[in-house]
Amino acid sequence: MLIFKYIMEAARNVTAKRYSEALFSAAQGVHALKEVAADLDKLKVIFKENQQYLKFILPKVVPSKIKNIFLNTAISKLELNEITHNFLRVLVRQNKVYAIDDIRKAFFESLEAYNNELRVFVTSAIAMPEAKSKKLSDELEAIFNKKIILNVVVDKSVLGGLSVRVGSQLLDATLKNKLQRIRKLALQN
Repeated sequence: MLIFKYIMEAARNVTAKRYSEALFSAAQGVHALKEVAADLDKLKVIFKENQQYLKFILPKVVPSKIKNIFLNTAISKLELNEITHNFLRVLVRQNKVYAIDDIRKAFFESLEAYNNELRVFVTSAIAMPEAKSKKLSDELEAIFNKKIILNVVVDKSVLGGLSVRVGSQLLDATLKNKLQRIRKLALQN
């Protein structure tokens, strides 16, 4: 069962990557990367707030012609870029709407690479002052030679220190982590 789940997730990631590359290429071709990115953010919010939309356009038993009519009506007020609108039609026709969130994530990864940006996730026990955020960002820019986008999350459970994640690399200098390591060592002895 676990292998099946892994295979399905891998297939979904491949699908999302292919579709996001097509969307990125189309948007880049008409210099609309920012507009399409903004549209994808709008859609994320709309789908999150209105789960009933997804319930209607996800099932394969609903004909794509009816899904497109519904889609045109539902998003006509959003003023989406033509590229985004056409892309949604393709997703509906190909029954790939289920992958919209993964497509959005892959699109933003491509956009960040294109703009020489790197997203860094920071977890801290308290809100970081602007000066410290700027200093951390500047130091990371010097290390990675990319524009840094800091995503700072406050999590009181870390007790103190910072956790910094860049891609799959994690630097965990939190007090919580240090205490867990000490506890583990104490229990081993």
